[in-house]
Amino acid sequence: MKSRIIVVSIILTLLLATSSGVANPGGKGDSNRDFTCGGSCHGDPSLSSPSPAEIQIDMKSTAFSGTATEVSISVSGMELSNNDLIGIFLLGSKNGNNDHPEDYGWQIIQDPNGGTSNYVEIVSSENTVTVSWVLLAPMEEGQKEIFASIQHGSMYNHDNKAFIGET
Repeated sequence: MKSRIIVVSIILTLLLATSSGVANPGGKGDSNRDFTCGGSCHGDPSLSSPSPAEIQIDMKSTAFSGTATEVSISVSGMELSNNDLIGIFLLGSKNGNNDHPEDYGWQIIQDPNGGTSNYVEIVSSENTVTVSWVLLAPMEEGQKEIFASIQHGSMYNHDNKAFIGET
């Protein structure tokens, strides 16, 4: 009898110690993240769906080595969940790992929320948002790329999937 109580106690403790399976519906805050797991494994194709959002990146066509340049990302056309939260990534590649802009020579001077993160969370009640990062261009000369990706929920999301878009 005593061993059963111990086993049940251990099982209950383990169940209470685990986190829920919900994909961070309140967000996880700004930080430096690779896209693949962005804090909640949204990069997993079985846990995500394509976003209907349109993403546009605007920046000058020429940035001189080591000088500051602004990158603006506009996102529109997404249907958000009731918390109106959208996560926006600034990426150096679309390979999913080691895709932080600094991995490709870019240096983040300031993100849209005043920090130095490549991932920011924005609340948008209008289902449209434009944010800007200030970066130092890579020291190595040549053609360089920068990418954006988003994650967001949806009002009618019965499968608890994240919606993902990239450009």
